[in-house]
Amino acid sequence: MNNEKDLLEAGKKLLRTEAGELLKTADNIGAELVQAAKLIYSCKGRVVIAGLGSASGSSWPRDGEFY
Repeated sequence: MNNEKDLLEAGKKLLRTEAGELLKTADNIGAELVQAAKLIYSCKGRVVIAGLGSASGSSWPRDGEFY
């Protein structure tokens, strides 16, 4: 990372990208969300939900470069 300004700009770009993807997801979500929520709610005991947690095409710098 070259400097604090570059890091700040990369963070802002990443957040804008993620916000756009969340809006797309909200527009495309359907009955499967309700089905998943009901399934989770009906479970006895604890439920573990895991995900990859990465943003493909993310603008976050890797190895000192911007993508």
